[in-house]
Amino acid sequence: MKLHLTILGTVLILGLSNCTSSNAKIETTPLPLVQMELSVKPTSSEITSRSRDTLTINRAIRLALESNPRIQAAFLNIRAHEARAAQESKWSNPELAVDIENFAGSGPLSGFQSTETTIGVGQVIELGQKRQLRTEVANTMGQQAALEYETMRLNLITDIRGSYAQISAGQARLELITKLLELSDRFNANVDTLVRAGRYSSAERARSEVEHQNLLMRRFQAESSLKQTKQKLAATWGGSGKEVGRVIALADEHVPLPHRETILDAISSSPSVMLANMDVEIREAEAKYARSLWIPDPTVSAGLRRMNETSEHALVAGVSIPIPILNRNKAGIQEAQHRRDQSEQLLNAEQIQGYTEASYLLESLETLSLMIETLDKTIIPAAENAYKIINQNYRLGQYGIIDVIDSQRQLFDAQLQYLDTRLEYDNKIIQLEGLLGRSLSNL
Repeated sequence: MKLHLTILGTVLILGLSNCTSSNAKIETTPLPLVQMELSVKPTSSEITSRSRDTLTINRAIRLALESNPRIQAAFLNIRAHEARAAQESKWSNPELAVDIENFAGSGPLSGFQSTETTIGVGQVIELGQKRQLRTEVANTMGQQAALEYETMRLNLITDIRGSYAQISAGQARLELITKLLELSDRFNANVDTLVRAGRYSSAERARSEVEHQNLLMRRFQAESSLKQTKQKLAATWGGSGKEVGRVIALADEHVPLPHRETILDAISSSPSVMLANMDVEIREAEAKYARSLWIPDPTVSAGLRRMNETSEHALVAGVSIPIPILNRNKAGIQEAQHRRDQSEQLLNAEQIQGYTEASYLLESLETLSLMIETLDKTIIPAAENAYKIINQNYRLGQYGIIDVIDSQRQLFDAQLQYLDTRLEYDNKIIQLEGLLGRSLSNL
């Protein structure tokens, strides 16, 4: 009967050890810019539109976040850390031991009459809060995985915004080239008429034709570049680019920049700095766990012994404690401390790099802003006026065909420069917001 009670007690201990575990889920908190993008509700036209209809930036972001395999992999990494934290919170398994003594010997001990059978259970008791500290390390690593997941979503949104801006600018570039080709066609028809009338030589016709062919080459390059950018955008959700039709052009508006100090202060809460700070927390938790390992863990055991010779039973109990003489985990503690110090230095380096990147982007934005204003208010209006005057007076014979071509090229180059500068400005804004993890309008 007592033997049965001992076995039952063993089963109860095993069950209790498996119940003392943590199964808390790791919650993710979206970064401000990600949260802002996710809060945008799809319009009815977006829901009912077909795959080749006009694509909005919000729809592109949703498609990518739902289907991007790297995002899905990062989410599974969170679940893996949840499982690891649950496993680390468990007690170690008890040990069931069966000992048979005093048999197959000599004399009275030659048979099994004097056999002593002991059935016992042993359990390691972790001291120094090892289990709690080990679980804390796993939970902190899970929080880091959740932040990495959000940072990956932020980086994906940043890439999509950049590609979308490039497509929008590419469409505008293609429209400009197409418009100039139409003007070139009409101009060439006029030159043909003058050549046939004997007022111009065939050399003048050749000049205008060269300019026309250059425009055709530029259109081919613009179409190819636009196609490649659409393929890059569609790849974020596993598409081929063929399903990306026309995108809604981005608003041609000047984004007001907050004060430099405000932007630089936001670096301390940027995703990269938050990740580096999270790594410091992990290393600190690991250092605490390493310091706890030098405390020896006793093993407590209890059991039942039966003496065959007298058919009597007796309880047995014991405790064993490792003697921390040869190994006090001194080197392990030093390693953990060095890792923690290393993570603090990397945190400082990440902050410095963030300040440097933000300062570089701000300097570029200030320069680009001046260039956009100069192009929009001075250069392009002057080029348009010059082209208009030369083209009108060309018909009166006051200017030659080369003057018309030069003025047209000058206006075209100024308009293209505006588009390129505008795109570069938008990309710098996107990069800065990606660096900060939030919209500049919310600073």
